[in-house]
Amino acid sequence: MKHPLAFTIIIILSLTNNIFSQRGKNRDDKQKSNPTSIINNPKFISEWKKDSLSCMGLRYTYAKYLDSESSSLKGSALAGIESVFGKPNRISSDEPSKTITYIYYLKGFCNPREPENEFHFFIAFKKNKVIAAGIPIP
Repeated sequence: MKHPLAFTIIIILSLTNNIFSQRGKNRDDKQKSNPTSIINNPKFISEWKKDSLSCMGLRYTYAKYLDSESSSLKGSALAGIESVFGKPNRISSDEPSKTITYIYYLKGFCNPREPENEFHFFIAFKKNKVIAAGIPIP
């Protein structure tokens, strides 16, 4: 298959979209009201942005927290996500579903020529709102 990452993302999006569609709460309000959330932690934000290529191992240390809190991002605005996570390492788009997916490296991208070491966090958007986020299982 030519684009295995895109295929993985599409499958994950369809599965998580079904799960997230069952939840009716506004995640922006929940995120703002949860000061213990990892994404509200200034140390996390600083280290996340400092380790933009995941070569220092800082992003990897937050993987379990990101995965457990990823559902709280649903409904968040694109601008808010970019202010916390910064620019993504890669962007993938799916024209039929009008979905844009931000890919943030977590581990193994010190040599961009070795994508088989890929471990990343994704955030998918539709109409500038988060519809899914998480760490795909390889």
